[in-house]
Amino acid sequence: MKFATGNISFEDIYKNYAEALTQADAEIQQDGLYVDCLMPDAPKSFNEWAGSQSGMRLINCQLTDLTPDQITDLFGYYTTWAIYFEHQHVEKKFLKEAAVRAKKALEYALKVYFHDEENVKLTRIPDLVRTTATWKAADKEVFRREVAAAKAELPFSDADKMVKALSRAQSKNSDVMRMQGRDANVGWSGGNSQPSRAPAQRGSPRRDTRGRPSYDDKW
Repeated sequence: MKFATGNISFEDIYKNYAEALTQADAEIQQDGLYVDCLMPDAPKSFNEWAGSQSGMRLINCQLTDLTPDQITDLFGYYTTWAIYFEHQHVEKKFLKEAAVRAKKALEYALKVYFHDEENVKLTRIPDLVRTTATWKAADKEVFRREVAAAKAELPFSDADKMVKALSRAQSKNSDVMRMQGRDANVGWSGGNSQPSRAPAQRGSPRRDTRGRPSYDDKW
């Protein structure tokens, strides 16, 4: 973002600023810095146990009231929303950074203008720059984009919290199923114990065909 400052008016300075910011916004999208991500569709059974609001819909029941299959569906649903909101947040951060850099370039152009065209002392230039409508407009644009970036972070944080909560619910269900399976195995083995063998009777050793004791006999 470069500005020409020789024999230039405030209108020209702001025009250059606006063009530079527009170009930066376009480059963010054209150069692959912006990732297009579609909103996810809700699970088919979502209306049975969730709200009907648009956008990312929130659960209006306890996670303990949901079946393992419903929790699995929700886990995928909110994970996709988290990805979507993360892309939106990153885009807004890039746009905010473009506005911040454009504002810095504008400030430089205004400082050069007051120094070279108006012969203003260096100590007065910073305060004078901030009183211009041009600088105020640029500062307002930075603030607007900062708010947009902050607002984009909130739904991403909400979706991420839901993903973590559902992940814990999945782990809990897995632990319960594992414990139930182990208890079932213990009960089955306890009710089908095999009878103990009677102790072997000690008797006289058997003899082979030649009348010698067999080595397999137990004494």
